[in-house]
Amino acid sequence: MPLQFLADGAQRMGQAAVPINMLILGASLSKGADWKTLSLPLNLSIVFSKMVVMPAVGLCTARALKHYFPGMGGSFYLVVVMETCTPTANNLMVMAELGNQNKQALATSIFTQYLFTPLLLTGSAWLAVTQALDPA
Repeated sequence: MPLQFLADGAQRMGQAAVPINMLILGASLSKGADWKTLSLPLNLSIVFSKMVVMPAVGLCTARALKHYFPGMGGSFYLVVVMETCTPTANNLMVMAELGNQNKQALATSIFTQYLFTPLLLTGSAWLAVTQALDPA
């Protein structure tokens, strides 16, 4: 293929994207949270919205999909619910970095989400698995 070197270069850049995102996120979170950049009520409402409300919406969506498309496998519903349960994506840190946004406030918000993740993600994952295994 005459332009194989371009495809190879694009593939290598794609393979490097996730590790680079993790490095940027780790660098932003390594300093810990700067609690002055984001008020506590706002920070907790972000966590509540992302880690409680979004999984509830995902669970309702999965229930509706199960009602309208009963032939789908349990893993489909598990993915639908689990996608809404996870903390904010690493891509937001990259976008904040590139867009000259308030990186400290975003890092504080993500840091707080990761603090609550062991408890809230476990509960959401339990609900997701229960939903996926529910035959009705």
